[in-house]
Amino acid sequence: MPKVYVLIAEFFALPDTDNEAIIESMTARLDGRMWVSKSRDSTVSLNIKHMHEDELPSYDELSRNDFPANLLAGYELLPESVTSKQLHSPLGDNSDGGIALAAFQLNFI
Repeated sequence: MPKVYVLIAEFFALPDTDNEAIIESMTARLDGRMWVSKSRDSTVSLNIKHMHEDELPSYDELSRNDFPANLLAGYELLPESVTSKQLHSPLGDNSDGGIALAAFQLNFI
């Protein structure tokens, strides 16, 4: 059966708060919580991106338009590790390190 990869982007409006507190909270919840039985010492990446208005419309504008796909560039919103290359080779010549189980990115807009 072919491998299936699901790339998900979720958007949340946050009250005025300290971005560092959000990053610390997310990091604490990911730390040590995800592992595969074959490799408990694996890591999960958490990428942080502070997007500028020239990279993406404001949250309010996106929300007013129901987050239209034509305004959302996946390569900007998702971690580079999942957008820069094919995740799984049909030839079976994947990297020796294997394929990441999960990758996360926080985008502040």
